[in-house]
Parts: sequence; structure tokens; C-alpha cells
Amino acid sequence: MDFCVDPELCRQCIEAANGPEQLLTKLNGRVVMADEDGCAVGEMIVGPENLNPWGTVHGGALATFADTVAGLSAVVCTGQACVTFDSHLNFMRAAEEGTIVCRSRPEHIGRTFCVIHIAVEDQEGNLLVSGDINYCPVGPIPDLA
Repeated sequence: MDFCVDPELCRQCIEAANGPEQLLTKLNGRVVMADEDGCAVGEMIVGPENLNPWGTVHGGALATFADTVAGLSAVVCTGQACVTFDSHLNFMRAAEEGTIVCRSRPEHIGRTFCVIHIAVEDQEGNLLVSGDINYCPVGPIPDLA
């Protein structure tokens, strides 16, 4: 898909998403890049603080990770602040300690809603989570500086 993505907006959004007070940062995650097609990639280093009592990554941590990476795609593709209004995530396999990667890809960017597809994989390339997260553009992006 072709989207008009502003490289400076990408840079500012990545910097904001990786801020020290952001939830993704506190989960040992970070957004590492976004491209001109609105696709974004993030990585999360899974440690004991991300695990549930059974020793696998908590589903909420995976959902937060996916939502943050997909949200970046929605914002850079629309040029607006966006809020999540629906998500459909399929948890395919348990994740353990190590590095996991989330890739987002815009499926639909419209005036009133956006659909962003996500895939989360472990360091061996095993698919952990896949799904779609839907966003609503809500207006101007607050100052990112």
C-alpha cells in the first residue's frame, strides 16, 4: 500500500514511544523503526518481569507490545493522533525469555478508522501472536517534543 508518510513524524513518534515513562519501555520494549509504507517494527527483551506464574510471557504484555507498534503505524499513516477501538489477537504459541519482535503492516487507512495487521515472533522466527488492531483517528497529534 502507498501512504504518504512524513519521515520527521516517524522519527518523533518513535522517540516518543521509546520515552522512559512509556509503558512499552517499562516492559523492556522499544520501537526500532518505521518505514515509508507505514510499517513499524518493535522489539522486546523478555525478562522475569514480563512472565506470568507459569514462566511464559503474560498475554497482556504481548498485547501492549503489539498495540504500541501498530499504533505507531496508524499515527504515521494518518498524520493524526489515534486511539485503539478494537483488536483481534490470536495467541498461537507461548513465549519465554529472550527477544521477541513485532511487525505491523497497514491494511486499511481511512478517514474514520484504520486496520493494522500485526505479527509477533520469537528469536527463532516462531509466530507467537497475529491479528488486527483497529484505530480511530481523533485529531491533531499532541506536541511530541
